[in-house]
Amino acid sequence: MSSKIYELLSIGNALVDILSYESEDNVASLAKIGIEKGNMTLIGPDEATTVLRQTGQSTMISGGSAANTLSTFMSFGGSGAFIGKVSDDRLGDVFRHDLKAQGVMYTTSSAPMSAQTGRSHVMITSDGERTMATQLGANEHFAPEDIDEALVAASKTIFLEGYLFDSPSAKEAFMTAAQMAQTHDTKVALTLSSVSCVNAHRDDFVKLTKSHVDILFGNEKELKALTMKDDFNEAVEAAKTLCDTLVVTRGSKGALIVQEGVHTDIIAAKVEKIEDTTGAGDSFAGGVLFGFAKGFSALESGRLGAEAAAAAATISHIGARSVNRDFSKLVP
Repeated sequence: MSSKIYELLSIGNALVDILSYESEDNVASLAKIGIEKGNMTLIGPDEATTVLRQTGQSTMISGGSAANTLSTFMSFGGSGAFIGKVSDDRLGDVFRHDLKAQGVMYTTSSAPMSAQTGRSHVMITSDGERTMATQLGANEHFAPEDIDEALVAASKTIFLEGYLFDSPSAKEAFMTAAQMAQTHDTKVALTLSSVSCVNAHRDDFVKLTKSHVDILFGNEKELKALTMKDDFNEAVEAAKTLCDTLVVTRGSKGALIVQEGVHTDIIAAKVEKIEDTTGAGDSFAGGVLFGFAKGFSALESGRLGAEAAAAAATISHIGARSVNRDFSKLVP
């Protein structure tokens, strides 16, 4: 694999989302086990049992931030591969099937049978906000030896999911992938994932971004947490010195892309009714990365991201993905 066969290689947590609509009171009641509304909280088996008992009827669909981004990228007509860990169980079969059905190259070896495939309980409230309680499961076995150097070498860009930093062995794998990318002239994109993740690993994120990251993704809160700046403009000025390209999502304010010092504002696409924000940021990143892969301008790439995030198949459909999406009609 000496040539660049894949436009995007995503590396991240392999999860199956278990989604349910919940009342504000029900979500608030989970604070007693450390689950805060609007955030992603890592939980163990006991907390997972509590969540299952307290939540209502659910829908199951493959998830994981980096995998969701890749799914959107593929829906635009891109070529891609994924590295992430599942087990040989029912949820693992679901995850593998959903990726391969989109044409994704996925060959990561399975975790030990004692480890369950990771799952994320996604609780959606009437305001469209999602609260995630994630049990990493098999992802805790993700290690440097799972990074396929041939895949890295064969990819134009690798996309790294910040959530992986919560596992020490996965963090080491992250660094291995970034170093391999540098060796094989493969670009590195990183998403900060969450404020709690940034706060827990700020120094490592800054170090990785300075040394290896070409494209940094984050929302406004994550960027402020990374740079420790309360003012958005000051946070942007600080962050853009860390990488070649900075992409910041701002909710209804749209997004900002900074390339080589040039600021490009991206207007948010209109959404008639927001039912579930799960995966909107992931879809935005997928659209932007597709644009970059095709050599589109920051404005064109940002528009693809905004349209993907706002598309009915992403926002008005429960969960981060929907069946048979085709975003190719959005491509200029």
